[in-house]
Amino acid sequence: MSAVFGIVDLFGGSVGLDDMEVMAEALKHRAHHGRRFEIWSSVAFGHCKLCSTPESLAENLPYRDKDSSLALTADARIDNREYLIVTLRLDGKNSTAISDSQLILAAFKKWGAKCVDHLIGDFVFAIWNESSRTLFLARDHLGCKPLHYAIDGGKIYFASTSSAISNLKSTSVTLNRGRVIDRILDESECIEKTTTFFNEVTSLPPAHVLLITRDSIDISRYWELSGDKRIEFSSDEQYVEAFTKIYEEAVRVRMRSSSSVGSMLSGGLDSSTICALARDLSAREGKQRLRTFSAALRDANGCRESENISAVLAHGEFDPTLVTEKDVDAWLAELLDYQMNMEDPSDSGSILLSMMFLLAGRSGCSALLDGLDGDLATGLGWGYVVPLLKQGKFSLAWREIKGYSNTTCRGDPGALALAYGSLRSLLIPGWLRELRHRLTVGRRYRPWIYERGLSKFLSNDMRLPHKLAKANKALRTEGSVDPCLGHIQRLEKQYLTAGVEHYERLGSYFGVEARHPLLDVRLLEFAVAVPWDQKSRFGWQKFLLRRVAADRLPASVAWRKGSEVLGLDYCHRFLSQVLSSKGGLSPVIESQIGEYLRNDFVGALEEECHIGRSVGLKGDDFARRQAQLWDLYTLGIWHKREAVGGVKTV
Repeated sequence: MSAVFGIVDLFGGSVGLDDMEVMAEALKHRAHHGRRFEIWSSVAFGHCKLCSTPESLAENLPYRDKDSSLALTADARIDNREYLIVTLRLDGKNSTAISDSQLILAAFKKWGAKCVDHLIGDFVFAIWNESSRTLFLARDHLGCKPLHYAIDGGKIYFASTSSAISNLKSTSVTLNRGRVIDRILDESECIEKTTTFFNEVTSLPPAHVLLITRDSIDISRYWELSGDKRIEFSSDEQYVEAFTKIYEEAVRVRMRSSSSVGSMLSGGLDSSTICALARDLSAREGKQRLRTFSAALRDANGCRESENISAVLAHGEFDPTLVTEKDVDAWLAELLDYQMNMEDPSDSGSILLSMMFLLAGRSGCSALLDGLDGDLATGLGWGYVVPLLKQGKFSLAWREIKGYSNTTCRGDPGALALAYGSLRSLLIPGWLRELRHRLTVGRRYRPWIYERGLSKFLSNDMRLPHKLAKANKALRTEGSVDPCLGHIQRLEKQYLTAGVEHYERLGSYFGVEARHPLLDVRLLEFAVAVPWDQKSRFGWQKFLLRRVAADRLPASVAWRKGSEVLGLDYCHRFLSQVLSSKGGLSPVIESQIGEYLRNDFVGALEEECHIGRSVGLKGDDFARRQAQLWDLYTLGIWHKREAVGGVKTV
C-alpha cells in the first residue's frame, strides 16, 4: 500500500534504472515499510509499502506472474475479500495468506478489464500483459487512492503522485500556470477531476480504467450512481434496519488492520456514529478498545464540538486522545516539516487534520476512520427544496424551509430569506440567469481576484471570473426536479474527489491509511435510492443517519443543530508560532511566484500580519490573512522544489 509507480515502453525500448530511482526517491515519504522496483527490459513497476492490513505484511510488490505473463503493482485495500475468495475458488487456502493484490490479479485473470466490476474497496493498480503488450490502469470508485499518468511518445509513466513523474529528466513536463493561479485564488480548484499542476500529467478520474496499447488509448468509466433504482419499504424502521446493516458492514471491513485501527471523533454526527459502531464491533469481537482522536478548544465553554466529544466519550469503551490548539506547540517541528514538503500545495494550513494523522501514527495505528463525507453521502444539502417547489409541493417545501432554517442554519438566515432564494431559483428561467451571469460576472468576482493579490494583467483576464463562477456553480445542485437525482449530482462534484485526495496525502505522509466508511460504494448506492424524506425531514439533514445515532449516542449529538469548524483556530496557533520565529517570507514568494502577484501585495500583506501579531490581534479575519500569506509561501516553496526537479515554467 501507499504508492505505485512505473514506466512502460510500448515499442520495446529499455527502461533506465536512473528514472526508476528518481521516481522511488520522489515517493520515499510514502515508503514507511520499504520500497522496491523491478525492471523487465521495457517494463518497470515499483511500489512503496505501508502495511495497513494483516495480509500486507507478507505482500511483495511489484509481482510478475510467469505463468500468465502478467505483472502487477497496486496500492489497494479490497473490502469484499470473502466474496472474491469464494468466487475465484481460493477458499481452499488460508485467507490471511491471500493478499489483496493477489485477489486483484486473480480477478483480472478471470474477468479481464471487467475485474473492476467485482472489486469493492480503495485501490489503484497497474497490470502489464506481456503477451498482448497492453497496460491496464484502474482507480477505485470514489478516487480514495490517486493515480497520475503521462504519455510521452511510446513511453507511459504512472505514479501515485504527479511529482514522481515531473521530476524525471527524460520527460518534457511543464508547469500548469492555470493551476498555480487556481491555488492563489483558493476558490477554483474543484472544477474537474483530471488536471494537475503539470500540463503533461493527467489524473485518472475515479471509477475509470485506462487501457493502453501500441495503437490505442482507451479510457472508460466502469461505475456511476444511478437514479433508476429506488428502494421503498413500508416503515421508517425498515429503512433504519437496512441502512444500519450496510453501515455496520462499511465500518467492519475498514477495521481490518495490521496493528490497530483508530477513529477521528470530532463531536459531529458522522464521526460519532462511526465511533459508536466501531466500539460495538470491537466489543462484540473481543478486541481492544477503539482508539479515538479528537481536537477541541482549550477554552471549551460554549464550544459544542468539545461538549459533544465529552458526551460521546462518557458512553465508555473508548481509548481517547484529546488535544487542544495549545498542543500544536508540542508538535510544531513535525507539522512544519509536512508543510515544507507537501506533495500538493493545496494542503497548506491543514494543521488540525495533520495532527490527527500524526497522533494516530505515533500511537501505533495503521489506519484511521473518519466521517468524510457524511453530508454528501446521507444528506441532500439545501438544493432539495427547489425540486419540491417544481413538483408543486408548496406546503411540504415550506415545512422543510422552516425546519432547515431552525436546524441547519440555527435561525440565520431565517425561513423567509430561504424561501425568497428558493422562489427566485424556481421563477427565474435558466436563460435569464445565464444572461445575468454573463453581464455581471466580472463585477461579482473581480473584487475577490483583487483581494487575492493577482497582478493587474491577470486581474483583467475575463477568463478568471468565469472560472470562479464555474467553481461556485460546482458547489450547487441545479436543474433537477427530483431530490434524489440532485443527491447524485452532489456526489459527482469534484470537491468530494479533492477531499479524499487531501486525506490520502496526509495519511500517507504520516504512515496511516485514511478510511471513509460513509463513502462505501454499497452505502452510497443505498443512500441515493431511498426516498428523499429519509435523508431530510422537517429540515433535519441526514435524517436516516440521525435515527441510527439516536440508539447509540446522546441526543445532543444525534440531534445537534448546525456545525462548528475548529480548523482555523489550530491553523492560527500554528502560524502565530511559526511566523513569529521565521524570517521574512516575501523573498521566497516574490522570487518564485511574484510574476502572478501585484508588486506591492506581498510586502503589504506580510507587514499587516506582523503588526497584527505584535498587538495580539485575534479573530477569524486576521487568521485568514495569516493563512493567505502562508499559502503563498508554501506555494513558493513547492514551486522552487519543482523547478529544482527540472520542471519547466514556460
